[in-house]
Amino acid sequence: ANFTSHFRACARMQRRDRIQGGGTDGFENLSFNFITCPSWAATSFSDVSSRESTVSVQMSASTGEESVGSQLVVDYAQLGQYVWATAAEVALITGAMFLLQTACGYLPEIASQVVVGAFFLVMSIKSRVFAILDASRPKDNGQEDKMTKIYTEIKRPSWSPPGIVFPIVWSTIGLLRTISSYLVWDAMGRQLLVLPLIAMMVHLSIGDTWNFINNQQQLRGTSVGGVAFVWTSAATVVALYYQALPLAGMVLAPSVVWLSVASCLIFSIWRLNGPDPILPMKEA
Repeated sequence: ANFTSHFRACARMQRRDRIQGGGTDGFENLSFNFITCPSWAATSFSDVSSRESTVSVQMSASTGEESVGSQLVVDYAQLGQYVWATAAEVALITGAMFLLQTACGYLPEIASQVVVGAFFLVMSIKSRVFAILDASRPKDNGQEDKMTKIYTEIKRPSWSPPGIVFPIVWSTIGLLRTISSYLVWDAMGRQLLVLPLIAMMVHLSIGDTWNFINNQQQLRGTSVGGVAFVWTSAATVVALYYQALPLAGMVLAPSVVWLSVASCLIFSIWRLNGPDPILPMKEA
């Protein structure tokens, strides 16, 4: 097994032990790997150049986890699910935009303005109504399920904003998305099926898929990779909005600033809780 394979195996074992309450928290230095994974210490460094992409991990059969000889490989089916679910959501939203644009042709001007404004507001704060995957956020209602409990126990950096900040910021961003999208719609002949607005829907769909990865699957490593797509799509939308109407781009620009902070937070959480693989893994 090469360096990368053993590193992934150690991270996976650490994550299992942390959840079960029996492992060492944190991933502070490489000495952890020689304690938790003694097989790595016996590995010849001449094998580091090996291109082997799988790793054998011995687990306790009584826990129902990997057995002797089980192998971890990249879960390409899961990656494909992310892609098709995002594409399907974009298609559904685009279809809704087509129907709305057609309906607006039969409505009075003021009515079409109200309806389109309401559509942008709903999409800005609840785009997950079109999501194929479960993009809901964990809620602490006093009766936490296992996933929510793990979510609330995640280690966070000292500079992490308090919880009350997040709903306030996201509500503000939702309002900025609504206003800027309406401005673009008005500036582009009140057409919904235009590149800047479709790009916004792609961005929202990518965000919904990321919510599934981060909140439901709890794949912190994959979340780090996914948040890069979220940030890039947001920056692209800001640029397209600015080209359509500079004011719209400036109104939306703060969302990229916040996503930059959020990206740093996601990366820090990943580092503090033990680096999981960036790509989703499965048993061979």
